[in-house]
Amino acid sequence: MNKKLIYLFVFLLNGLFAQASNLRGLWVWNTSAIIASTTEVNKLINQCVADGTTDIYLYAYGMLTGSNKNNMQGFISKANCNNINVWAMDGYRGYFADWYGRSGFINFINTVIEYNATSTIDQQFIGVQGDNEPQDGQGEPQGTFHNGIKGSLLNSSGGGVWQATEVLDREYLMRDWVDMTKEAYDTCHSHNLRYGQAMVSWLDDYYGEEIYCTYNSQYKPVVEHMMDYLDDFLSCRIIPIL
Repeated sequence: MNKKLIYLFVFLLNGLFAQASNLRGLWVWNTSAIIASTTEVNKLINQCVADGTTDIYLYAYGMLTGSNKNNMQGFISKANCNNINVWAMDGYRGYFADWYGRSGFINFINTVIEYNATSTIDQQFIGVQGDNEPQDGQGEPQGTFHNGIKGSLLNSSGGGVWQATEVLDREYLMRDWVDMTKEAYDTCHSHNLRYGQAMVSWLDDYYGEEIYCTYNSQYKPVVEHMMDYLDDFLSCRIIPIL
């Protein structure tokens, strides 16, 4: 098992801030290598049972057809037998509107829907987990978020690389993130899937300021907009599994 590609998330919070549960979730990025090996599957499931893991988030892009699909069905069935929920995960900076756009992410959700429709109940994902982070420095062709600048210091008269100003660059990026979240949530809910996201920890304290945007004619913190369209979100610390 590749310890560099698996991380432990400690807290899972519901989207309404109503409660915090000591549910234990595990993110897995090297999914194809694990689900293709009975030995690795047994290692992972046995460790999750020993650790009290309740939810596994599998990076699943491109892994829901052919032999990967068969392997995925076997893995999820085994996880369910051990009372562990499995989520299909995907995330990419390119899914934002200032790059390629969200169609790839929505297409991924549709492949999860098709996978579930052609799998037995015990082989199905419980939901989709998004990991779309908007900050610069992830290979995007232009710095639309403007890393390292708090909102009150963004240029409101120029400096834009996507929109007219730095202020509008970030504003429209945040609006797009919220709108992408809503579309993902609606698509999942129309097919009996939950939708959750990993939320970047700095949204409420980016260089001392909370990040705001306007959406549905309401100006409020981005995280508050998001909560309307999430069944669950992860607020967490990351621990490499040794």
